[in-house]
Amino acid sequence: MQLDPGAKAAPYPRPAFSGLRFMALGFLTLIALVIIWLSLSDSLPKAVRTGVHNQQLLAHFSMHFVLALGALLLIRSRLWLTVALLAFFAAGLEFAQVETLTRTVSLEDLMANLIGTTTGVALGLALRFCINRFIR
Repeated sequence: MQLDPGAKAAPYPRPAFSGLRFMALGFLTLIALVIIWLSLSDSLPKAVRTGVHNQQLLAHFSMHFVLALGALLLIRSRLWLTVALLAFFAAGLEFAQVETLTRTVSLEDLMANLIGTTTGVALGLALRFCINRFIR
């Protein structure tokens, strides 16, 4: 078998998770865990309770927006499954509050969670389109 000296080598396949992507996925997991803790904890620190006292809907929106945007930018395959899991996470956390001692299910909080998720997904899809269209 003789190799052609002018032939180009096949490109090295990119790993599914590079180090930076793996760290970003870990950070996204940390964000999800913090959202779970903030949503289901019966004893939040006083600084957290007083800090979001009048901004609860904005806090619900922001947490789920950041999670959805990060997920859409990090996860490349099975987009429909990612979106479905994000919506289930947003709704499920609100309904899981039934099992806590001091939390109650609120339609306003549920809507803020879902609107934050939807907005994050929409912006994530738009950014993915722009990245694929204009950068790559």
